[in-house]
Amino acid sequence: MNKIYKTIIASFLITALVTVNVSAQSTAKKDTVLNRQVYLEREYNPTIQDASKVNTLPSLHRPQQRQYDINFENALPSVNFSSYPIGNPGSGDIQTGIDYSKHRGYFRFGAGMYINLEGALGYRIVDGDNDRLDIFATHSFTDARIKYAEKTGYDFDKVKAKDMENMVKLRYNHKFESADWYLSGSFLNDQYNYYGNPNQVIFIGGGTVTPDDDAFQKKQSISNIEVETGVQSKESE
Repeated sequence: MNKIYKTIIASFLITALVTVNVSAQSTAKKDTVLNRQVYLEREYNPTIQDASKVNTLPSLHRPQQRQYDINFENALPSVNFSSYPIGNPGSGDIQTGIDYSKHRGYFRFGAGMYINLEGALGYRIVDGDNDRLDIFATHSFTDARIKYAEKTGYDFDKVKAKDMENMVKLRYNHKFESADWYLSGSFLNDQYNYYGNPNQVIFIGGGTVTPDDDAFQKKQSISNIEVETGVQSKESE
């Protein structure tokens, strides 16, 4: 019985050794055939260039030239002289619009030698679509002693010159469908004295009048009242 067990154990050990040997040979054969590392050595000589040298020229950008067709105007521009009268020095209305009416009123004043004063005033009281009412006023004044250009044998070489003129005007305008009607009235007053011409003797009523007489020193006055009305037709569009 023991001999049989020993024979079985010996057979088992021999079978195990043969299996390990075959497995080892198979593993060694796999390592040598499939997993093989090859080392190759070759000489490498890198080429080093100077970075400051430029071997190629940079490319230049050449813009494309486009051809444009230029058409010149041969006809003259059409101008409506009724809307743009020649010689009108007023400012234009293109890109100069303001929030209020710039034609509402005006005022001018000036002064010069010999106490010369000039003034003008105008204002539009009513500014509607169909009705307008304007008022104007002017003032002109001078007061000085004027030298004579030549001596004439008189005892004086200067004479007083005085003049004052005032004018007030009122104008109303109403627009109808086919015409405009206006009505205006004005008052003018002019006060002055005549200082005359010393080189000329004036004969009045059998007597002579010279620049130093009282007639030349008295103040003269003129008043004028004027009323005007009219109708103006509109141009057809």
